[in-house]
Amino acid sequence: MEESALVIPVALPDALEQLRWRYDPLGKALPPHITLAVPFGQRSLRDLIAPRLKELAGGFEAFFVLGDGIDAFSSDDLDTVYLDLRPNDDLDRLMQAAQAAFPEYPPYGGKHDNLVAHVTLARISATLKRHVVWQAQTALRQIGPIELSVQALAWITGSDDELLTDSFLLRPRESPNP
Repeated sequence: MEESALVIPVALPDALEQLRWRYDPLGKALPPHITLAVPFGQRSLRDLIAPRLKELAGGFEAFFVLGDGIDAFSSDDLDTVYLDLRPNDDLDRLMQAAQAAFPEYPPYGGKHDNLVAHVTLARISATLKRHVVWQAQTALRQIGPIELSVQALAWITGSDDELLTDSFLLRPRESPNP
């Protein structure tokens, strides 16, 4: 069965990336990311969706988001431990624009009223949650707040056997005049 998602890929420091690889079943298959919508369009619709994504991404300048906390929530049969992001107007505008441009693909299939922008670090059983939260908090204390660079959107489609990614760059950040 084909899976799909629209995400913002970001880079994490090694200590948090290692947590993802160990405790997130998708940690090695997917890059660290902020989810905009899942599910998000089948590969067979590429000719219709890709130009719209290019236009959406081109409407935004690259920006930074600050990750400065660790939190968790429960869903389905697994708990999710995540890097919490500080409120950010640029990210809010991008998320709203994605929802407006693709109302047919609401975030998380429309299951949640409140969308919390985050980067998943672990999807684990409730018995491991406390330990993994402690590990992530310890790593974040050593690293300090993390500035995440938002430079592109990624549309990921495929199955367990093969994931395909289309990337759509945001406009480069303009340098202030000297």
